[in-house]
Order: sequence, then structure tokens, then C-alpha cells
Amino acid sequence: MTKPEREPGRVRRVARKTGKMALAAALGALVRWAVTWLLGRVG
Repeated sequence: MTKPEREPGRVRRVARKTGKMALAAALGALVRWAVTWLLGRVG
């Protein structure tokens, strides 16, 4: 807590990395759901 001005940048970088991981997980889940739905429709 000696240099508070450096905190926002680090927080933003961590948030961006976490957001990217969350987006990738959501995309994977969406793709998996779409494939399952399509297979259910075709089959």
C-alpha cells in the first residue's frame, strides 16, 4: 500500500485476464450446448 497509484493498472490487467478466461469458458459452453442441441435435432 506504499504506492496506491500502481494498483488500478494491476487490477485492470487481472480483471482483463479473468474476463478473457470467463469469455473462453462461456464460448466453450455455448459451443458444447449448440452441438448437443444440433445432434438432438438431427438425431
